[in-house]
Amino acid sequence: MLNDLLGAFQALPLPAQLAVVFCFAALMGSFLNVVIYRLPIMMERDWQAQARDILALPAVEQEVFTLTLPRSRCRDCGRTVRALENIPIISYIVMGGKCRGCGARISWFYPLVELLTAVLATFVFWHFGANAQGFFALFFVFTLIALTGIDLKTQFLPDIITLPLMWAGIILSFWHIYLPLETAVIGALVGYLSLWLVATLFKVLFKKEGMGLGDA
Repeated sequence: MLNDLLGAFQALPLPAQLAVVFCFAALMGSFLNVVIYRLPIMMERDWQAQARDILALPAVEQEVFTLTLPRSRCRDCGRTVRALENIPIISYIVMGGKCRGCGARISWFYPLVELLTAVLATFVFWHFGANAQGFFALFFVFTLIALTGIDLKTQFLPDIITLPLMWAGIILSFWHIYLPLETAVIGALVGYLSLWLVATLFKVLFKKEGMGLGDA
């Protein structure tokens, strides 16, 4: 089944392939918006639960909150977003950037992430093509967009994303997907140590944290 779909995709002319990638990436951008908004909240709730457990405080009952539950809804009126109101980019334009229920303004950040994801993914596919390099490049693009969005909103880079991303880059180097292994390892070390040095110097000079190790 998968091979049939891949074969049908590869049989398409390049413009059609790019259009398919653009649409798929826009959908992925919609999911990345969910990750950007929900993951920090999920992690904060987990930290609070751990702190309560350590301090022997009673647990607090909270609504289930994951990447899939509850369904997306307006933050002002609580109205559940319907499927046709959640089409990447298009729904924002059709609804005039406002909630259908209460008319509250919807942040331009959401369609921007969707459009940016679609454009970058299309460029990556055009550059690398339908091969291993292209597939993993899309993975890196999607992951970095999620990290950028989280960083912009919270100034926090979750280890749950950054560490697998680093190891993925190193592991791929075993097969020379992009770089030889030794080059990837040296790059990882130099990148980490240089930013660690900046963070350490800032802390020594100003007596406060200026950069988290997630940046490294």
